[in-house]
Amino acid sequence: MSSKSKLLAKSSALRISLFITNIVIAFLLMPFIIHFLGDRMYGLWVVVGSVLGYYWLVDFGISTAVERGISRAVGKKDNYEINIVVNTGLFLYSLGGLTILLISAIVAYAMPYFINNISDVIIFRQVFIILGLSFAFNFPMRVFSGILRSFLRFDMVNIANFGLVILRASLIYCFLKMGYGIIALAWITLGTDVVFRVTLYILVRKIYPQLRFSKSLIQISKIKGLIKYSSFVFMNQVSQQMRFNIDNLVIVAFMGLSHVTLYSIASRLIRYFMNFMSNALGMMMPLFSRYEGSGNYDAIREKFVFITKVNGYLSILVASVLVIFGRFFIERWMGEDYIYAYNILVVLIIGILGGQMQRSVFEVLHGISKHQVSAVVNLGEAFSNVILSILLVKRFGLMGVAFGTTIPLLIKLFLFLPQHICSVLNISLRKYYMECLIGVVARCALFVGIPYLCYQSFIRPNYLNIFLLACLQSCIFMILVYILGFKHSENQMIRGVLKGTKIAKFIPKALLA
Repeated sequence: MSSKSKLLAKSSALRISLFITNIVIAFLLMPFIIHFLGDRMYGLWVVVGSVLGYYWLVDFGISTAVERGISRAVGKKDNYEINIVVNTGLFLYSLGGLTILLISAIVAYAMPYFINNISDVIIFRQVFIILGLSFAFNFPMRVFSGILRSFLRFDMVNIANFGLVILRASLIYCFLKMGYGIIALAWITLGTDVVFRVTLYILVRKIYPQLRFSKSLIQISKIKGLIKYSSFVFMNQVSQQMRFNIDNLVIVAFMGLSHVTLYSIASRLIRYFMNFMSNALGMMMPLFSRYEGSGNYDAIREKFVFITKVNGYLSILVASVLVIFGRFFIERWMGEDYIYAYNILVVLIIGILGGQMQRSVFEVLHGISKHQVSAVVNLGEAFSNVILSILLVKRFGLMGVAFGTTIPLLIKLFLFLPQHICSVLNISLRKYYMECLIGVVARCALFVGIPYLCYQSFIRPNYLNIFLLACLQSCIFMILVYILGFKHSENQMIRGVLKGTKIAKFIPKALLA
């Protein structure tokens, strides 16, 4: 098994561990921070975070464009091209950082027009400026995480992220315990961001000592190329925001604020599903870019089919856990009054599952710079989502909004997307449907259905019960997929990856033979 595959497998495990760690720490820290800051100051912290969240728009998709450019140059083994992309990207990132500083200054200056209490204005300005500095510093420094990802060193990024999460949580705990307040939280955020980004720079120097910085390496033609690529990435980002953030506005406008809570319970679980899949398998774009840079399109097709099947099995496993145990989890988590959120969850998960099964389509399209058509279609799907949700909410309420999101998504995912990717990669449409979609779904129906019939009567709205049965379901599913879900050549690839990891010691030798 190639070193690239082992690196990606190791990185996937680290990303999932980091994802779980973040959730646990956030769950534990939130009541602690509220207790020490109080509702008013915590509310101010949330508002600042919400405003700063829009800074992602300043990226304009440049980060994806830079990562793709570096990965392609790595595939071509062209150090000069790598340095051109890095320096040009650093220039564009720096412009983004300066833009953030300017926006932060304007917002801070304008605060008296929105907040009446002068003491709140003073605190808001301090927090906002400090966190604005953090964002501005992070922007140009993002090029170094892009370099590491392009060299498939996601493991280094993840380990550094682990350190960031633990360090930040520890400092927040200590400083709040000592009586410091919201200003300390802002300085902790800035300080830990600086440590994290400097660490990434040191790691980049270690794996790529050929890195050079020079004004002569900033090229106008490369700027135009990056912006042309990133504009379609930006369209995808806007589509994503419309798909999942407009629903709440539709509900507020037509049903009232009180109905948002039910919908948000389902959408939060959906987001956890999507984040899990992104952390587990959202690392393939640089690999496809490297293959494209070296002209190895056969490898792109082979890896695409294999990764799509892996995506299919893993996404169906997670979705089945949500569908089987979701009702009982919501009852235990939120109470019986919120059970209706489960119905919304089921409708939303139908469309989202189709997207997660085929997430490798978007990875390969971005990786080989063939994402322009899909970006336009994504934007059309997002607008259709808004229009259909408005039409259906009047008749079907919350379920109408859910169907308004799901229907356009399904049309795009199962009618347009297969046709498009098969045309781009020159692979058989019939093979794609039968091997990557229908075949995977048919096997999973057995892998999920048979165990479920055996334990369904034992499910209870209890965290331990849900956790143990979900683990049992997952273990049975993964064993069956490993034995029956792949071709012989694909199983050899999986065995090669597993043999190179620590998890191999927990797997019976007969399965690795």
